[in-house]
Amino acid sequence: MIDLTVILQQAKTVGDALDAVKTAIEIVILSKPFVTGVIGKAKGAATALIGRKEDTLKDKADVAILIQATNRPAHIDAKGFLDATGIDTPLFVVGMEDDPLKGGDIPNQDRQAWRDLAHAFVDQVHGIQQVYGRKQYHVFVNAPGVLAFAIGSTVGTLYPIRLYNLNRQSTGPRDAYIPVLDIPEDVR
Repeated sequence: MIDLTVILQQAKTVGDALDAVKTAIEIVILSKPFVTGVIGKAKGAATALIGRKEDTLKDKADVAILIQATNRPAHIDAKGFLDATGIDTPLFVVGMEDDPLKGGDIPNQDRQAWRDLAHAFVDQVHGIQQVYGRKQYHVFVNAPGVLAFAIGSTVGTLYPIRLYNLNRQSTGPRDAYIPVLDIPEDVR
């Protein structure tokens, strides 16, 4: 198990966080200049970090998180959208334990897998909150509705969250996602 909170407390940049992970999946270059690596593992789920090596982690007003739980990986679209729209933050990807960036379907019969992924997302948000304090969260959900509902029920209105929906008529990274709700403002 990799302790995400310890890594985040000690790392100043994306590069520092990835260098600190001794059991990381091979760090790969997605599309220059982005790098990624697994920085947290828990039962049934893992967390990857995508950003530029020199990106700072602690001095950001925003945090972006992608919940990846389908066979259609969305991390390149989500990071491209953040970059194209000027949201200056690395992207945390919470997904399946084997490879959070690859994605995969959660078997309907495997209730524990559903619980593990929901807990991993909530733990990720709480860990970031514990290390960095209150932030504006940008959340991209590439997961079944039931998982999104479970996570929303748990996180509730504890943090300021902007939710994005995939734009299927996208013409490029700038409009790949559309902000659809600001929590808690839009739901009270």
